[in-house]
Amino acid sequence: MLGPVRPTPYDLRFSIGDIPINVTPMFWIAAVLLGLPILQGAGPQGLIVWVLCVFISILLHELGHAFVQRAYGHRPEIILYHFGGVAQYMAYRQNNWWQQVLISFAGPGIQLLLYGAIWLLDEWLYRTGRYPEGGTPAAVAIQCMLYINLWWALLNLIPVIPLDGGQIMEAVLKRFRRFDGQELAYKVSIFFAVVGAVLMLMNGGRFIWILFALLAYQNYQNLRGGGRYGGW
Repeated sequence: MLGPVRPTPYDLRFSIGDIPINVTPMFWIAAVLLGLPILQGAGPQGLIVWVLCVFISILLHELGHAFVQRAYGHRPEIILYHFGGVAQYMAYRQNNWWQQVLISFAGPGIQLLLYGAIWLLDEWLYRTGRYPEGGTPAAVAIQCMLYINLWWALLNLIPVIPLDGGQIMEAVLKRFRRFDGQELAYKVSIFFAVVGAVLMLMNGGRFIWILFALLAYQNYQNLRGGGRYGGW
């Protein structure tokens, strides 16, 4: 999210097809910290399930971006880190505006599809009397996957650069407001980031408000003439 991300010597490294994936140690730490206030009373087992659900969900999100990037001729790599994940590539060719929209939407789109599939499973298990007993790893996993893949996908669609919604908004504004689209995109991002930070702070979003505050500052710096990074 917040600029280019570099691999570290301590990353977990593997590949899916020809897409290299790096998972930094800070990803696991951030996942644990996010899970602590959500899973109060679930115990260590519940926290482990949460971390695995975060890993699976964010990896699928970034793979959504990466697969569409590959379809448009790029060679992406995925890094999971403390602010979530990024599917980044060297820009050998320029995307047009609708390709950028599709690349940006692919990540949250995959998560929303996954949410729908798990919701159907949840309903089927409940209606057939096969729902796992409350507090078991299976029950915790279902609830975690529902929570992550709905709310985190919607969070990513907020029009704040460099969130996916922000990149969609930026691509559309630059296409239809050629002279001031980029400047307007930064201003819209600052507005929604500030609103998001205030709302999260008022409603106990311990870490998310910090993210929105950082995004507001980053977009303010960009508006004043700073750089622009095109990761997802």
